[in-house]
Amino acid sequence: MDSSQCLTVLVVDGAHVPQSCPWSATEQLCGSRAQMMRAFQPQLALSRSDPVRNEFTLMSTVLFQVYICHRKPRLQSVLPDNVEQRPGIRALTENGFTAEDGTFTEIDVLMLCTGYKYNFPFLTETCAVNTEDERVTPLYKHAIHIEWPTLSFIGVPKVICPFPLFDCQVQFVLASQDGTMSLPQKEDMYLDTQRDFGSRLSSGLPARHAHHMGQLQWGYNDELAHLAHFPPIPAVVRTLYDHVHEHRVTNLTGYKKRNFVLTGTTSFKELST
Repeated sequence: MDSSQCLTVLVVDGAHVPQSCPWSATEQLCGSRAQMMRAFQPQLALSRSDPVRNEFTLMSTVLFQVYICHRKPRLQSVLPDNVEQRPGIRALTENGFTAEDGTFTEIDVLMLCTGYKYNFPFLTETCAVNTEDERVTPLYKHAIHIEWPTLSFIGVPKVICPFPLFDCQVQFVLASQDGTMSLPQKEDMYLDTQRDFGSRLSSGLPARHAHHMGQLQWGYNDELAHLAHFPPIPAVVRTLYDHVHEHRVTNLTGYKKRNFVLTGTTSFKELST
């Protein structure tokens, strides 16, 4: 393997290791029933994960029946006729699943939508990167390694509007390397990181949500811009994001068909279809 010396390393990797399946019989279901699809229109069960649950509309156009199994509040959107919400899966058999309410449903295919874990197998132990309980440490502002500040991570935060946040992170990291911004003392970066984590725990978030942003992302983006002296994201980006999100909650099958154009730093308009 070739090796090179670098002044700065940006890890743009995110989370790509699948979560493990918590049920037995998965192998039997996937192995035996996969050979018995009904004219290529199988019955499919989706388990957990908001992003994929919201993409069921694409699957429902080619599948006989789709069951969305989850423990979260029921989706408020109108659903296609062949899409049904079910409680979380309690157990699997070779031909179906038992939901947590005790009902049994026969299926052909199980799709695990359980998300991914952080994993950086290409970094040696010397890099001292810990990924315990879905928290990548020690990172200052969810991006810069505190012990090795020339090593940074882009894309660790979750539940975000991706590209604007990634852009802010890249500018923040570059500013720390080209002299535009001076990083705090190591001790202060550790304290800042612990305060951020502690505030999440105090608000009721579990430890595994150390990098979940949601509405926190906008203040985070603005803070990076302030620290690194670059223009913040225009307010209209958040306004439009929130507008589309609100519409998505009630219209999962149609929200992606809407198109918008920015008309200023604080305004937008919807294009006619």
